[in-house]
Amino acid sequence: MLTSKISRFNFSYFFVVSVFFCFSQLELKAQVSPSFGTINHSIPFDIFGFNGSGTLKADQSWNDILNNQASLTRLQDLNARVLRYSGGTLGNYWDWRRGWFLKSHDLPDGILLPENYDPEIPSNSGSISFDNKLETFLNCLSPSHAKPMWQMNILTSDFSYELATLYAAKTKGVTSEYIELGNEFYLGDSDYRLVFPNVDHYAEKAMDWSSRIKSIPPFSNAKIAALGSESDSEFDPGRKRLWLGRLLENLNGNTDIEAIILHQYNSAKFTPNAGECSTTFFDADARKAFANIILSTRELVNDEVAQISNAGMETWITEFNLNDKKHAIHGTWFNAMFTSSMLLTYLEGSNITKIMPHTLSGDGIFSGMYSNTTGLDFGQNGGGFLGYGYCNPLPTPLTRQWELTALGNAIALITTASDGATSVKNLDFSFGATVLDAAVSPDIYELSGWYFYKEAVKGDFILVNYAENPNPIDLDAILTSNNTPLSSTNLT
Repeated sequence: MLTSKISRFNFSYFFVVSVFFCFSQLELKAQVSPSFGTINHSIPFDIFGFNGSGTLKADQSWNDILNNQASLTRLQDLNARVLRYSGGTLGNYWDWRRGWFLKSHDLPDGILLPENYDPEIPSNSGSISFDNKLETFLNCLSPSHAKPMWQMNILTSDFSYELATLYAAKTKGVTSEYIELGNEFYLGDSDYRLVFPNVDHYAEKAMDWSSRIKSIPPFSNAKIAALGSESDSEFDPGRKRLWLGRLLENLNGNTDIEAIILHQYNSAKFTPNAGECSTTFFDADARKAFANIILSTRELVNDEVAQISNAGMETWITEFNLNDKKHAIHGTWFNAMFTSSMLLTYLEGSNITKIMPHTLSGDGIFSGMYSNTTGLDFGQNGGGFLGYGYCNPLPTPLTRQWELTALGNAIALITTASDGATSVKNLDFSFGATVLDAAVSPDIYELSGWYFYKEAVKGDFILVNYAENPNPIDLDAILTSNNTPLSSTNLT
């Protein structure tokens, strides 16, 4: 029986990671027999990756990862086929040669380094020197079997300096297949508005840079992505709400830009509790939260992702995660289930070709692996760009450096199941499974699943139980329909 967990199952063995988010009296339920659903499409080998290392603190540099066998092992466990450099808002101010932010005299007129970024490179972490230079990042690719995704600094750097990134990688024998042009300019930061007063200015520069990159033979086959936006509220600023539609209008007929970037962060939307940093929530809260995030992600797939597909372009999800400062849930198994539900719902979009959680290493707020032993002490580790305010789980245990977080364990289970897959099919639990929260949606169930097809009749299932109680599943019918022999009739 599967109780609040994500399970991976293939035809030669199965492996289970339990994801308990609450304690409830167990309720015996009727056995559910899923069938294959209507979603069936190909996926690229490198669909799953990770946004790069947190990189902002002394224990988070790429050199820390490179010089520790435990971190390299965990990096391999995550099966990230694409790693992003230098991923996130920091990339808008990044100097790839320095492996840190541009110096003040190198920034364009009128732009200052944001005050929550330290202009000085952090001190070393013990005997390991702090180093985020491009060459160090490249050295992490081989042991992780990953490809790079370059986030070019289109905000505060210039074309020639950023192009040199691709040449530097080429001299090391690394092919540049994926390029992003900037990060989250749809937000209202003064620097973004100064350089890109509106999306038309961004589109013009993005088309210019992509055209120039494509004209250079070593990089003519690289896929280039422009920055889109998701908006799930009519109260979002107009810049964000209108960004994607106007961008696609500008790119109509352009063949140099082949993908659009989307990011998604959501809170748990729990029923309000008294005070901040609540450590108390109940089964109904968790059910509603899971139903809400699946619904929100599905709406993104059916709206923004569909718009991008209709324009004949790929969608790259290069950042997503839980983002909630009101409840002590970051770093927990709830966080793992919540973010995994986003990842699995993205598979409903056939043009989504990159799915990359934020972020690879750091603390338990967002990361896939801990870079230190205080990874759940967000007062200590949640400063810098994130600002303070994320709630520690209580009591706050110590963490093991370079062990996978709850999120990392869940993601690794899914990426391992997908390794070598060429297509995916969804599982339909509508006949027999209980609706997760009818007030949110009558079409989201306690049980969910995907089949990763590999070769002949081989493949892996990912099965998720969002409920607080066990849900027995009978796979006989679905395996028979897939001509797949199985010695056991039930997965328990």
